[in-house]
Amino acid sequence: MAEGGCVTRQEALEITSMVLTNWRVKDWTKEEIDAFASGIQWLDAEIAVSTVVRASRELKYPPRIAEFLEVYRAEKASLRAIVPPPENKPKPLDLWIKRWICARYLFAKFGKEQDMRRFREQGDYGDFTQEQMPEEAWTKEAERLDDASLLASIGKS
Repeated sequence: MAEGGCVTRQEALEITSMVLTNWRVKDWTKEEIDAFASGIQWLDAEIAVSTVVRASRELKYPPRIAEFLEVYRAEKASLRAIVPPPENKPKPLDLWIKRWICARYLFAKFGKEQDMRRFREQGDYGDFTQEQMPEEAWTKEAERLDDASLLASIGKS
């Protein structure tokens, strides 16, 4: 099953087959099977599978799509309570990127001239006609700024 995303058409048919097999359903028409699969295609794949397991414990009869979606919502809510949401903390800027920003954009803030030398970390990107930036250059200035103020300064320049 696709991890953490909507089910594909094939997966929706497989989940529908799980429902039919679990309750030993033999009387659904091709149209009913297709409608059920279409109705669950927007669901999260992993939660949809665990919904089949939960429904098999809670429901005596095979669920129609509305019942399945009701169990799905309950399963999703119970899993949300177990798994805390991921923290969306931004990754801190690398020191060399801060140095690059100071040299290219914030130079005047430090009473210096713009410095267009290329950084070793730029790899194949950069102006090879420029000499390479020494490792310690702009480090003191870059370390004085936290990421938020640094990014805010760029937006104002």
